[in-house]
Amino acid sequence: MDLPVWLDDLVPLLDPTAPPRVVTLHEAQALGYPFHVVRRRVRRGRWQRLAPGVYCTTPPAGRIDHLTAAAKHGGAGAVVSGTAALYEYGVRAAPVPQRELVLVPLDRGARSHRRIVVRRTPNLPAPCARPGPALAPIARAAVDHARLLSRLDDVRAVVAEVVQRGLVDVEQLWAEVELGARNGRALVRRAVLEVTAGSQSAPEAQAACLLTAAGLGPFEQNPHLVIAGQDYFPDFLWRSLRAILEVDSFEHHYKPQDWRGTLKRHFALEAVGYSVVHVPPSALADGAAFVSQVRVWLSARRRDQLSSGAGLGHGSLT
Repeated sequence: MDLPVWLDDLVPLLDPTAPPRVVTLHEAQALGYPFHVVRRRVRRGRWQRLAPGVYCTTPPAGRIDHLTAAAKHGGAGAVVSGTAALYEYGVRAAPVPQRELVLVPLDRGARSHRRIVVRRTPNLPAPCARPGPALAPIARAAVDHARLLSRLDDVRAVVAEVVQRGLVDVEQLWAEVELGARNGRALVRRAVLEVTAGSQSAPEAQAACLLTAAGLGPFEQNPHLVIAGQDYFPDFLWRSLRAILEVDSFEHHYKPQDWRGTLKRHFALEAVGYSVVHVPPSALADGAAFVSQVRVWLSARRRDQLSSGAGLGHGSLT
């Protein structure tokens, strides 16, 4: 028995010749869908118009559909960058995208449309080699996203995450910062400098800024300590005082084994004469109180050192 024609519209995936989920008008016509058919399907809600001449053939459109539509709207060579690309790469600091930034050549005539933001650039990157919509490399996407942020801590979070997870290196970020427009560059440059100086997360970078501004140095960030043959990388170390400050975020200690590992490191360091203090990121919200507490702690360590004349202990720095 022949199936009714209207069933093809309701269940297009049953038809092996059905169009892809996202098509341009030109692609649809090449597949045998003339303009009047496309217009009728959009009017009846069977297709969804995502951009001028770009359609979702099985609505409602999802996240990948919007990414694909943005790339198709930009034309040949266009790549999606910024927040949408970072989110697709799995960067936790990137929020769920509400818009898609698409990079196009300077001579491209495409214009922004609703949630698609078109940006012409003389430095159009090649798309990342991966299946799916064309995405800008992670370094470019991170810088494009960070330029739109107004809070330094948000910029720090993005920069620290992509570097810490090994998604990009600092040199790649620097190259993208220097190649791009000057707007929004100051915060990105500062965050990259902090990562270069040793900050491994946004809270660490914030703590480093507070401590430096208060004159509570010199300290080392994430130095390599060897204690009884074990490697340790404390957040902040005042070497001469044998004082270690750790900024412990919930993200890195939400599992019981993570917390047990932190306690084990704490005891190992204390056993050879280090004073180890842990603070949560929330303690940095009141910068003056945080600095005051650290100052009192370091002063007490200095008095202890003067009275005992103790050295660095059994640990060594490499």
